[in-house]
Amino acid sequence: MMKNKAMRIAAGAGVTTLLTMSVISGSFAKYITSGTGTDSARAAKFGVTVTANGTMFASEYATDDEAVGTIAKSVISSGGEDDHVVAPGTKGELLNATITGKPEVAVKVSYEPTLTLNGWEYTDEGSASSEYFPIIFKVGDKKYGITGMKDSTGAKITNGSANVEALKTAVENAIRAYSKNYAANTDLALVAPDYVNVSWEWAYNGNSDEKDTYLGNQAAANKASTVELSMKTTVTQID
Repeated sequence: MMKNKAMRIAAGAGVTTLLTMSVISGSFAKYITSGTGTDSARAAKFGVTVTANGTMFASEYATDDEAVGTIAKSVISSGGEDDHVVAPGTKGELLNATITGKPEVAVKVSYEPTLTLNGWEYTDEGSASSEYFPIIFKVGDKKYGITGMKDSTGAKITNGSANVEALKTAVENAIRAYSKNYAANTDLALVAPDYVNVSWEWAYNGNSDEKDTYLGNQAAANKASTVELSMKTTVTQID
């Protein structure tokens, strides 16, 4: 009797041991896998510099006519080098901004011009004032002015405007149209021929000596007409 009891106790202990081993074994056995992905990046290069060059108007203008002999300057402002003037027979240009850099992103080079024209009027005796603007602008290879104006060659301009306000708009829009996109890694210093060129002239011939003289006399009476062109050049990353 005692022997059977001992055997039953031993058998029970054996079953307990097997169950315990099974539980322990189950807690350590599992499927497992893993993978680690690693990447890194740096900021893409921009490194673009825009430098404004020169001015469009001046305080002095060189003489073009060789017949005047030793006179080197046709126009000299009485107000010094910072007092810029325009006069019949003068001309000038707004030099391109210098853009350097080879950005690793696509960019847009854009232009935002502001043309300001004040006091360009002529008053004949006994009549009301009327607009008179003798300056012709050249944007790229196209000339802009008041309808009927002639350039220094005597040719009438083809891009005529009916009035000063319309001319202002036409010139500004022509400059803006030179804005352009460039692909990533474009050396911006090498695409300078794409950039806008703006010049101007107040021609001697073909317009009105009487009205030109009137404007000069108004200036002498401290009622000068004024012209100003500013142009902001911006380089912006595009999507």
